[in-house]
Amino acid sequence: MNVEKMTLRVQQALNDANLTAVKYSHQQIDIIHLFSALLEQEDGLVPNIFTKMGINIKMMKLDVASALEKMPKVSGSGSEGAGPYITRDIDRVLIAADEIAKEFKDSYISVEHLMLAILDVDKKGSTKEILNKYGVNKKSFMKVLQEVEEAKELIHKIQKEHMMLLLNTVQILWS
Repeated sequence: MNVEKMTLRVQQALNDANLTAVKYSHQQIDIIHLFSALLEQEDGLVPNIFTKMGINIKMMKLDVASALEKMPKVSGSGSEGAGPYITRDIDRVLIAADEIAKEFKDSYISVEHLMLAILDVDKKGSTKEILNKYGVNKKSFMKVLQEVEEAKELIHKIQKEHMMLLLNTVQILWS
């Protein structure tokens, strides 16, 4: 996967997923690690959408931490080797996120594409259990995502109109 096709937030999430696996002494980076990274992003889109869905983010984070704690740990002299490896499920999430970005006609893979891919790919893992517990599915996530996108478009339109008004005022002042 070409990281140049990923936004900085996605690159940061992948890096943070690795750090989470290392922190918990896990041998592999799995979907729960990536989900944890998305959930922990300060001012991130995913926690903001979950908040708009009425989800208690602190409780969700506790559930994620509990799931991470329950995963097998690696210790001993061989555990300091090459570091954690990426699972096939993470590969599937990245491929699905790339396809979703193309469907959205986006040039870059962004966090919403990753989250939608997680919702598509994870059918039985701990991430799926946590998302089910809080009532998160692709349909509910997309509904709020569309509301957020519409709000961003409105803000952009208003900013553009203000810029045009400002330019017209400057032109009048200079003439």
